[in-house]
Amino acid sequence: MARQSEAAARDLRFRSTQAKKSSGGSKKRKSEAISEEEPAADAGGDDAMDMTAVNKLTADKLKKELKKRKLDDKGKKAELKARLVEALGI
Repeated sequence: MARQSEAAARDLRFRSTQAKKSSGGSKKRKSEAISEEEPAADAGGDDAMDMTAVNKLTADKLKKELKKRKLDDKGKKAELKARLVEALGI
């Protein structure tokens, strides 16, 4: 009886490993999804950002967005975010 359960557990581990290999793993899919979304956001133009997109931006990216709009890019992240949100009219 113990041999059957060991064999079943081994088979289950093998199948889950094979499934991960065939699908490319979750890390790869996540990075592909992110890289596919970035061009789509850029394709919509500068004002295509919503509050979710603004919240995901790093301080450096917030500064770049503010520079594009010829706005002041100095200050803390919260200040940068507020400035960009105001400029976008969100």
